[in-house]
Formats: sequence, structure tokens, C-alpha cells
Amino acid sequence: ASHGFRRVTWAQRGSPLRAMSIRAVVEIALHFENFRNIDLFHQGLYHLRAKVGQDASGVSNEAVPFSCTSSQPSRDRTKARPPRSDHHNLRPAAVCPETNSFVTRSFLIRYCEEEVDLNDSCRFRAELDLSPGRELSVGALMLDLELMFAELTPPAGEKPADPAEGADKAEFAPVSSLQFRLHRAATGLYEFCPVVFDEFHFCVANLVIQTVILDFRFRIQRPIAPEVPASSTQKPATLGIAPSLEDYIMQFGDGQAGPEALMRAADKMHAAHLGLMILAVNRMSHLLCKVASKCLSEQQREELGDAVKVQQLRLPAQDLGVAEADKSDKADKPAKQMEFEPSARGSQKGKVSITPLSTRFGEDPATTSRIIRVFAEDVEVLSSQLFTVWQKVLEVMPLVLPDVATMLRATWERRMVDRWGESIFREQCPCEDLAIPTDKAIWDTHASVADTLRRSTHYQVIEPIAVEDLSLIPATDVHPIVFEQRYVPKEAVQQRSARGSAAEVEAGIPSAPKPYRGAHLFVLVHGFQGNSFDMRLMKNNIALLYPDAIFLCSSANEENTEGDILEMGGKLADEVSSYICDWCPGNALGRLSFVAHSLGGLICRAALPKLEDYHSKFYTFLTLSSAHLGYMYNSNRLVEAGMWVLKTWRKSLSLQQLTMADAKDPRETLMYKMSQTKGLELFKAVVLVSSYQDQYAPFDSARIEISSRAEGDPSGDVYREMAQALLRNVEHDKLFRFDVNFKIPEKNLDTFIGRAAHIQFLECQPLMKMFIHS
Repeated sequence: ASHGFRRVTWAQRGSPLRAMSIRAVVEIALHFENFRNIDLFHQGLYHLRAKVGQDASGVSNEAVPFSCTSSQPSRDRTKARPPRSDHHNLRPAAVCPETNSFVTRSFLIRYCEEEVDLNDSCRFRAELDLSPGRELSVGALMLDLELMFAELTPPAGEKPADPAEGADKAEFAPVSSLQFRLHRAATGLYEFCPVVFDEFHFCVANLVIQTVILDFRFRIQRPIAPEVPASSTQKPATLGIAPSLEDYIMQFGDGQAGPEALMRAADKMHAAHLGLMILAVNRMSHLLCKVASKCLSEQQREELGDAVKVQQLRLPAQDLGVAEADKSDKADKPAKQMEFEPSARGSQKGKVSITPLSTRFGEDPATTSRIIRVFAEDVEVLSSQLFTVWQKVLEVMPLVLPDVATMLRATWERRMVDRWGESIFREQCPCEDLAIPTDKAIWDTHASVADTLRRSTHYQVIEPIAVEDLSLIPATDVHPIVFEQRYVPKEAVQQRSARGSAAEVEAGIPSAPKPYRGAHLFVLVHGFQGNSFDMRLMKNNIALLYPDAIFLCSSANEENTEGDILEMGGKLADEVSSYICDWCPGNALGRLSFVAHSLGGLICRAALPKLEDYHSKFYTFLTLSSAHLGYMYNSNRLVEAGMWVLKTWRKSLSLQQLTMADAKDPRETLMYKMSQTKGLELFKAVVLVSSYQDQYAPFDSARIEISSRAEGDPSGDVYREMAQALLRNVEHDKLFRFDVNFKIPEKNLDTFIGRAAHIQFLECQPLMKMFIHS
């Protein structure tokens, strides 16, 4: 073949069939588009290291990297160094044959939100065993990625060296790792994948992954050793005979024996293998046309010429006649066609006709050797065409990688919305339930539904996305379940999807065009006795999907959260105003959103009246377990006792205000006065997140609902007035309530008093991603 693959010549073999099988040649292309530092703790040198392999039945099968490219020329080490080195290209990308791995270029990270354009690519090749069945497959591949780090700090007393000098001598070590499972690699992958490392090395590398099956190889199989129990003292028996090619062909049969059964199995085997290659050619051709039309300019297309043009697919026995049937007396009869319909996801619709083997032998007996010889010739016809198209795609990719990554990112975002949506129940509630719910024990209903879902077969076998991050989705038995409640007119409850229209979903994905000008500022506010670091994970996860946003993790009240809530709100307002003046001067502010945990939600509300200049920019107000109605109806006696101790011994004014003990007349308390103040109605979306398992913030108070206790309590007038006042001017379609059902396996004091669930809002990244993606 023109691409250098060695083809078996069966006529030259004496006994070609015994102990042989067919393996698939699969290539994997990794395109690293860029790297972004979101929140790395250390300055220094970094690069990424990648390995690809397959771990099937305990036998490791590593893919071999054999080619790497970079859009920027590597620095020639034999020449004199330039006066100033490129800190983002200190060592070139390279293949490491000794470890069968690939490393990207090495770069220096010095700043938060620093971005590095990589555009480094590598090709891996592997020979994989085939799994005959309803769909021919090669099983999942494993992609291992490591973040490598090296210090660049000179010894004490020495002058800091040029980063380029340090990079040559640096000793890199892995500081974080991820593993991905690549599903359906045989049918061809073309996927965007953000590589996000752990919370202590929060950074992201945008990666585009391509896989293609290029050829089939005939390989000698090792003899099969019979299994011997580990406890047995007997020596293993003599190695048995390895499966032959005939055994492999018969796996596609109907269980019968004989020449006719062999021919039927051969037809199915032939159609399955060639169909997979035809699917690969069609997908690669479609991809090349799509990239050329959407990512290349007209001038680039003219300059590239034939490099971006696709030739018409030539099928085996299409222009050469029907191989051996022409020699028979039935050559004048048209050959029957086997219709192969690709069933892989993302394949093109329609059927492809493949000339079956059974029509190409005439009346001569179809032996296994003849079947394999014709099969090899047909594979050769398609393999050469497939390799040509694959080479064209690889040549174009470095020119358009940023555009391709952007195009594929939107598809990935839609898939993640659907994937996280498997753990989100979306409910529609009538507007009459806005303040007083119909279901007085909604938490019990939700807990029952969550337990049923976790045990369901559907939930436990959800099909993963094509490129599965094994650290991203938690186990189903501990996955948090979210119940989202939206409010619609009573007559429309059954007429409109709670998730919104397709246009609304499309407009809500992070990569959608912004319908506003300027920067989106997120203000994140910690809770009682907290600090700005508490909100770091939430900030990082938002920044991951919204790289153009800016963030203020409030620190104005870190030293004292036991003071006056109104005063803390004033400090927050001053901090926000100063930040906007420094980072969003003039009309640079596009949107202003607040994300607050616990007491932080009350502090934000206290700050809103003092941010009147920015009311037109208010967008989202999201609180995580914030007691908006105070602790008038607290169900946890231990928490209540703890608050009494803090109020009495530490003279905590904020807790006195939360328990409405700061004035004799309840209507003179701060909580009541704040409920009458304008605020929530100014936002486009008010999101109230709560969990009944979190006893630090009463469930109804965090949801701004009138509980059954308050509804039946003669002295609950104040509570009811506060809830109704807070919601009075909030439009029903702008209010969203989320009830989170956690599965916390630990049984300790924190779980018993509800603190564990309270902290989960700050530490559970899957929950954060569910909120952000939805």
C-alpha cells in the first residue's frame, strides 16, 4: 500500500490459517489547543504528558506515539539563544519512545488566568483485538494525562536564571493526573474535551481527540493456556491450540457448521469489517468538508487546493468487476448487494451496498484461505482511500485548531447539559405555590424519589459520553440529586416544558453569543466565620465555563462575621463599588451577579440598596442555604443550643439578628426591616438553593416559603409577612428553587447536626457543575 502498511500475500504462505486472527489498526490523534491557568498555587514550568492504551482482561496494550507536530517552530538548540526567550515555548513538544508517551511544549506560568497557546499534536497507533457481535468494536481505549511541574526557583544567593536555561535543566514530576475512557473508538471519534485537573491544581487544557480505524492486520495468536486455580499445586498443562482465522470467521455465523455456514459467516464478517471502514471514510470526508467550509477562508481553500478536496469513494469490486465471479458461467448475472447500515452514533444516514463474498467465488468451493485473500484485497482498497483522507485531515488541523475547538465545544456543552440533567428533576409548580407550597413535606417526597432513582437500573447504566472523564461523575449511589422547581400559571403547568424551549437551552450554553456588552462580574460571598477562600471552588468552576467573566471573592467581612449584618452589607457594597471602578470603568460592566453561602446571602441583601448605581446591571442572585427568614422555626435543637452559646458568650450580634432577638418588637428587628426593603425583584433570576439535610439553615427559611408550622402558628404573622414581602414583587418566572438531596455515607456528628450537608455546598464539585450547566 502507498501508506507503508504491509499486506499479507497468502499465496506465498504454506499454512496461513492456523493460530491467526484479525486485529484493527487504530490511530489516535491528540490536538492540544491551549492551556489556561485558573488557580494554580505555584509559579514554575509546566507541560502535559499523555499516554494511550487499552487495558483489557488485565493485559496492557499501549499505543505507540510516532509523530508530533507543532504550529510554532521548535527552538533550534544549536543556535545562539535570542535575547528574550518565549516563556510559552521553552522546550518543544516531543515523543518519548522509552515511555510510549507524548509531552507538550514546556511553558512558564506566572500569573492567574494566564493562557498559553499550545497547538501541539501527536499521533498514536495501536493494534487492537476485535469483538464480533451486533456491532464490531475494539473496546474502550484509556487516555492518561499528567500535569508535569518543575520548580524554577534558583538556589539561595544565586541570580535568577533565564527561564530557557532553567527549562533545559529542569526535572519535571507529575503533580496531578486524569484518566479518560474513549468509547466507540472503532467508529471514529471527533470530540472536544476540556482537561481539568484537581482542585489543588485548577487549570484546564482544551483538547481535541480524533480516532480512526485505518486497516486490519492478520496476526499470529499466542496459544491459549488453560486456567489453573491459584491454590492448585499442579503444573499448568501444555499450551492449547490458539484460535484460527476460521474460528474468527465463524464467530459471525449462526452456530451451524459446514461450507455453507462458513460462507454465510464470511459474508457477515466481510460486511462488518468493510462497513466499519466505509463509515470511517465517510465520516473523515464529511469532517474535512465541514472544517474546510467553516474554518478556512476562501483564500486558504484556494492555497490548499486538493488538500481539502474529497475524492469519490471507490468500493471494492466496483470498477474491477466482480473479482472471481467473472470467471464463472454466472458472470453475466448481477451480483447481489449486502446493505450495510452504519449504526454508530454520529454516522451518516443511509445504506451502503457491499458486494458479498458469496457472489464472487462462482461454483468453486469457498475455502477459508480464498475468503481471507479476497477479504484482504478489499480491505486494501478501502484502507488506501481512508489513509489519504486521514492524512488530509491531519494536515489541515494545525491551521484551524482554535476554530475547530470552538465549534466542537458547543456540542460538548450540550452533551454535558444532558448528562448532568440525568440527576436533575425539573418540576412545574403553579404560581399559587410561590409562598405557600401545596406539598407541606416536599423534602420527604424528594428524598423518596432520589432513593428510587439511585436504585433504578436506568440510572446505574446511563451511557457515558464518548470521552468519559473517570473523575468527573461520582458513583450513582452517592450522586447528589437536584430538584428544580419553576413557577408557571396554573393552566400552563402541563403545557410547557419545565426545562424551557430548545431555543432557551441553546442560548444558555456558555459558548453561546453574549446578548450584552461588557464584562459579567460575579461577586461571591462567604458565610458565618468563613473567608474568601471558601468560595474558591465555586469561582473556579464558573470561570472554567465562562472564561470572559471576572470575579470578586469578597474579603471585606472575613475578620468579623459576628457583627451587624447591615454594617457588613455596607462593607460589601463599598468593596463591590471599588472593584467595579478599578476593573470595569465607564460602561465596561455588562452584568452583576451574586453567589452567596449561608450568612453571605443576608449580607448580599443588605448591600443591594447601597448599590443603586448598578441596579440596571443586576442579573442573577443565587444563595446556597441562606436563612432569609431567620431561625424562628428551627427544627434542630443542637444547632439551636450552639447558637444560644454563641449569642450569650461571644455576644454575636449577627446571630441575635438572625434569631430576631435584637428587638422586643419582632417588626422592629433587622430581619423584618430587610424583608420590606427593595432588592430581589431587581434581578433577572433569583435562585434559592436548599437541602433538608442541612440543619444549619432551616429548609423553609432558605427557600423563602411559609412552613406548615408558621401557617398554623397564631404568632407566626411576622414570619408570613416577611416571606410574602420578599416575594411580592418577584415575577414568578424569575424565581427558581433547588432542593438538593445528598447521599453522605459518613455517619458522624457533622452529619447528625446537618453541618456536613451545609459544607457540601462549598465542596461538592459535581453539584456546582450541575448548577452551572443547567
